[in-house]
Amino acid sequence: MPAKGPVRSIDLLLTILGALIGVVVALLTDAGALATIALLPLVFVLPGYALSAVLFPPRTIGDDLRLVLTVVLSLAVIALGGLVLHLVAVLERGTFVGLLAGVTLAAAAVALKGRQGRWNDRPPRSRPPHPPIGVAVALAAAIGLAGVAIAIASTGAQRQIDKAHFSSLWLVPQGGTRVPPDEPPVLVGIANQEGKPVDYRLTVRQAGTEIGTWRVRLGDGREWQTILPAEKLSPAKTLVASLHRFGRIVRRVGVTLGAPTSHTENG
Repeated sequence: MPAKGPVRSIDLLLTILGALIGVVVALLTDAGALATIALLPLVFVLPGYALSAVLFPPRTIGDDLRLVLTVVLSLAVIALGGLVLHLVAVLERGTFVGLLAGVTLAAAAVALKGRQGRWNDRPPRSRPPHPPIGVAVALAAAIGLAGVAIAIASTGAQRQIDKAHFSSLWLVPQGGTRVPPDEPPVLVGIANQEGKPVDYRLTVRQAGTEIGTWRVRLGDGREWQTILPAEKLSPAKTLVASLHRFGRIVRRVGVTLGAPTSHTENG
């Protein structure tokens, strides 16, 4: 008499147990080697194995193909899941572990139910370990899905990195317009947070008259600033600084000398 579903499904029960352990570890520990070791199966193995069990019941594919599918589908879950989390929630360790555990538990439950119905209702049928066309198509589709998911996630991550890079420009009045001639009233500066060295061109104008132009090359994380000559500035007129990069304006700052407020425009 064939064994019942729970006996044949020890792999799925272990998968569910591993997912629950991962959740507990994520909740109770912050970091460390033990936490990393406990979470690695949840990241690279368990989601893909549970999904492969749903897509391919026992005896429909060989162990070698299931191993490949386990890794490929796990990578797909990581890539697509991370992208979805970034769009709808805060992408942090807790939410990411919750997503992986949720996918694993849901897929394992579906696979477990399918096995119980199949084995309890009728005796198992012998199937060839390597269906020639179905498995090849499914495997190619899974690998393609993982590739697309990783590409989408990588593009999204690169866009976020690009958004995190920026250049800063400022005009800071140093006491208004009633200051001694040897203490010019405005400081202009640039900061590079682009992640690489950048060549800038800075121009400062007042009422259509050019006060000065500077070409500055700054390394990542570096700043440059200079004091504008007081004799070239006029009170009650707007001073405008424009920062150029690659031939276009990336930042513009304006301040009216003697006024209590200033305004900034980002190009």
